[in-house]
Amino acid sequence: MISRLKPLALAQLAVGGAVSGAAPVRCLLCCRSVRLLSTARPKAKPAPASSPEPIQRPKSHPPLAAPSAAAGRAAPFPLSDPAAGLTDQAQRQPLKHQWLTVDRDLASPGAYLALAKSRLTLLVVATAAAGYAMAPGPVDPLTLAACLAGTAAVSASANSVNQLLEMPYDAQMSRTRARPLVTGRVSPATAASFAAVSGIGGVALLASLASPVSAGIAAANHLLYCAAYTPAKRRTVANTAIGAVVGALPPLIGWSSATGGSLDVGALLLGLLMFHWQFPHFHALSWSLRDDYSRAGYCMASVLQPARCRRSAMANSIMFSAVCYCLPLSGVTSWFFLVDTLPFNLALLYFAAAFYWRGDSNSGRRLFKFTLVNLPIVFVLMLISRTPDSERERAKQDSARDSGQHHQFGFWRF
Repeated sequence: MISRLKPLALAQLAVGGAVSGAAPVRCLLCCRSVRLLSTARPKAKPAPASSPEPIQRPKSHPPLAAPSAAAGRAAPFPLSDPAAGLTDQAQRQPLKHQWLTVDRDLASPGAYLALAKSRLTLLVVATAAAGYAMAPGPVDPLTLAACLAGTAAVSASANSVNQLLEMPYDAQMSRTRARPLVTGRVSPATAASFAAVSGIGGVALLASLASPVSAGIAAANHLLYCAAYTPAKRRTVANTAIGAVVGALPPLIGWSSATGGSLDVGALLLGLLMFHWQFPHFHALSWSLRDDYSRAGYCMASVLQPARCRRSAMANSIMFSAVCYCLPLSGVTSWFFLVDTLPFNLALLYFAAAFYWRGDSNSGRRLFKFTLVNLPIVFVLMLISRTPDSERERAKQDSARDSGQHHQFGFWRF
């Protein structure tokens, strides 16, 4: 019997059954057949495969045609392709990479106002009007209108060219990244056309209805702003001085328009007043925007030479007050102007001194805001204290009478 087999015989019997693949083994001690069960795991029977659903394919695929000229503006990758047999759900899924559609609002006046830097242009027109009002002679409404309109047109043209040249750098500054050329509201071709039309039209208007001298000053100022000041901003810290010259010329445009082309000491003093005002104004502004100017790569004194920036703001604030005191000496204003502007000039010196000693963003911001208030007040007080034309003419006759009593030798009088 199999239970009485020795262990060795049982082992041989198991090995034999495993090798023979569980075939029947006949025992030597008994005549009965024993089938050993295999220890291997039986293989699972595969499930019957279900019949696959037929794939819906188009009956025919049209050959790819060459793109036509009319399709040149179409997107290079369509959002859906009905000929490819895509389902509705696949057609509704947006692609990851698509063309960025930019709506250029060419008909919007706001885009052109931003292109012309309307606030800066308004300041330029205001200083030109002050120059016209302070000049001797009667006010001609047609000449005044032509002076203001021509100055505004030339200023808008210069600002448009400035944005065209600085468009890659404006995109890097938080202060200028919303300009129309950067955002795409105005195309570069449209901006160039606007600059050409407004610049040529403004100079022609000044030459025909104001004076040729004022037209020449406006054209020279446009060239100085676009060809000298704009490139200098990325090359030297002296760009502020060049920009101050640009800001000093609009009062001369107004003065020459009122007098028919003549300039005297009063016009030069108005230009000097605007020249020295721009240093504390712009240095205080650039001090708060040092990170932006540094990121865009502009050579500003507030970034490269901060001590010089503060000294220049303080020194030119003193010079601004000194020029105010020279206006009564030249006969442009009365001596009441000296008394009226004294508290405002002292306040300007106070804010400039605070900016010089502290050198922080708060003091620079306060100085910048006060310059925006100080300049209109000074010009209004100047108009109030303006010397009448009769007194100017009397003073000019007295000066000519006194000069005629001296002997003349060459260019010298004694």
